[in-house]
Amino acid sequence: MKIYAPLPLKVKAELCLQNAPENVSDLFPTVTDSSIQEKLKSKQIILENAKISKKKVKKPKRMGLTAVEKRKLKAFEIPKNYQKYECFTKLNELWNGYITEVLQDESGDSMLVALIKSDLHGAKIKVQRSKNKSVINKSGIIVKETANTFQIITEDDKLQSIPKMNSVFLLTTPIGKNFLLFGNSFCIKSAERITKKFKQKPMIDFFDSK
Repeated sequence: MKIYAPLPLKVKAELCLQNAPENVSDLFPTVTDSSIQEKLKSKQIILENAKISKKKVKKPKRMGLTAVEKRKLKAFEIPKNYQKYECFTKLNELWNGYITEVLQDESGDSMLVALIKSDLHGAKIKVQRSKNKSVINKSGIIVKETANTFQIITEDDKLQSIPKMNSVFLLTTPIGKNFLLFGNSFCIKSAERITKKFKQKPMIDFFDSK
């Protein structure tokens, strides 16, 4: 099927195309499949991957509060009307059940390691020794632990912050053993104790409570 008609002789004469071929296709050399194969033989052809437009995924907005915002809102502070010893006796009961399960199959050094990595919120402690003489013999339930302090609620409904540094604590448990915690070795956040490798030095000692 021809898509181009031959030029009239008058037009050819005006354009000086008397010697031009009748068909436009005659102006181009004929190309056969064999000639194409011959040209492509032993030649590398790089095929580029089609570029796929990636849609930008919008990151979800941060939910929740930052640490600074939580401090401003006093999110970690215990309201004064809840600073009562009786409000935390249930927490101590829960801790007793928890620590019993943690230590029941342990003995010797493995028991000490398990205790080091356990959560102490709800445990009963007493300050045995300290450079700060005003806190010696203070006792109560741990309601909050920071990297450097134990916050306890005493039986006379006082919330006190006890520094860990240069203090030794007596920890009572329901399994018939009491433990001495050397505060200098516990100056770390409770969540980080699980993965931290401690140096070989006295951290905990234990003895029978009977």
